[in-house]
Formats: sequence, C-alpha cells, structure tokens
Amino acid sequence: MATIATTIRIPQDLQDRYDHLAQATGHTPEHLMAEALERYAAREGWQIEQTRASLTALEAGALETTDLDDLIAEDVASGEITQEDLDEAYTRYGVESQRIPAS
Repeated sequence: MATIATTIRIPQDLQDRYDHLAQATGHTPEHLMAEALERYAAREGWQIEQTRASLTALEAGALETTDLDDLIAEDVASGEITQEDLDEAYTRYGVESQRIPAS
C-alpha cells in the first residue's frame, strides 16, 4: 500500500509515550501512530455505519423499540437495580429523578 507523509501537532508527553512504546515493541513511533489511526478509523466507521443502519430501520418502522421507563421499571421490579441505585445515577448524571412505581 502506498503511503504519504503528513504532519500533526501532538503534546510532547504523547510523543514521549510513543517513543517508549516504540522501544518496547521494536516498531517505529510512526508505525504505532499509523496503527492507532487505522484502528480509530475502523471503529468510528463501524459506529457510523451501525448508526445509519439503525436510523434507516427505525424510519422504516422495522426496528423494535422499548420505552426506557418500562425497562427501568422492569429492572427495579426484578431487583436488578434498586430505587437507591437509580436515584444515585440520576444525581450523578444530573437527570431529574423520578420514582418508579412498585409492581
């Protein structure tokens, strides 16, 4: 595969980490950076493809959905989570708490 040269600016500490990894693995820092970029592009590309496929299925009415409140209520009723766990999560993420009715 043909390669091209490109330039990016990175923090010195990140360069130092790549240099250390290069010494430990026997690869060049450039090889490790190219590998990291390849993995990133593959992961992000996959996520975009999956999101587009899900949106297409949702718009076509072919994707089953479940109401979040129903899922939470089921988990509370089954003992999977407690109301206290739920309240803690709401507080941690800044979401307005709601009480789940006991089943």
